[in-house]
Amino acid sequence: MTETDMVDIFKYSFDKKAMLAVLATSHMDSVNVYLLNENGEVINSKTLGKDEKYTFVTSVAKGGTCYVAYVSADRVN
Repeated sequence: MTETDMVDIFKYSFDKKAMLAVLATSHMDSVNVYLLNENGEVINSKTLGKDEKYTFVTSVAKGGTCYVAYVSADRVN
């Protein structure tokens, strides 16, 4: 995510049961990071400050899709 982006979304798809670990790092003053299931439901979330890191871990049963969304804290209404 760059300083001018408001939202970046990354898609991870699996064809069989898997574990997903994503190390999220913020290069902005404040960013909200969400781990979502294939239905768009939030599994986990974290607000990160500049240069802060957080690892999201989840299992994906029978394959499927997960998303990681980075949302600028400036975007919060």
